[in-house]
Amino acid sequence: MFGKLRETPCPLCLCGETAQRLLPKGEKPWALRCRSWGLQVGSPAPAFCCRRTGTATWWTVDALSVHADRDELLRWLGGFTAPPGRTFVIHGEPQASEALCRTLGEWGWEVAVARLGATVEL
Repeated sequence: MFGKLRETPCPLCLCGETAQRLLPKGEKPWALRCRSWGLQVGSPAPAFCCRRTGTATWWTVDALSVHADRDELLRWLGGFTAPPGRTFVIHGEPQASEALCRTLGEWGWEVAVARLGATVEL
C-alpha cells in the first residue's frame, strides 16, 4: 500500500492501533517520520491534521476513538460528501467487518474487508 503513495494522489487515514500496526517497529504515530514513504507527520497532531508531501495526503484523526463502535463509525462515514474510490475495512472481528462492509455496500460504496497478505490494484 505505501509504495503507491508517491505514485498516485491519494488520501490515507490511519487511526490508533491500525497506525501502530502499520508503522515501522518502534515508531510512534505522533512522531512519525516515514521518509521512505515521502510522508511526515509532526508531534503532536491536532484532532484533524492534514499534511501533504509529494502526492500523498496523510491524516491523523485523534478525535476518532480506535474503539469506535459500528454506529459511531457509520455516523462519521455518513458525513462524507462522496464515498472514497475504494474502502478497505479493518475494524473489529471478521463478522463485524463483513457486516460493516454490507452496510457501506448498501450505501453505494466500493468496499471490502482487508485480507492479510492480499494485493490490490489502487
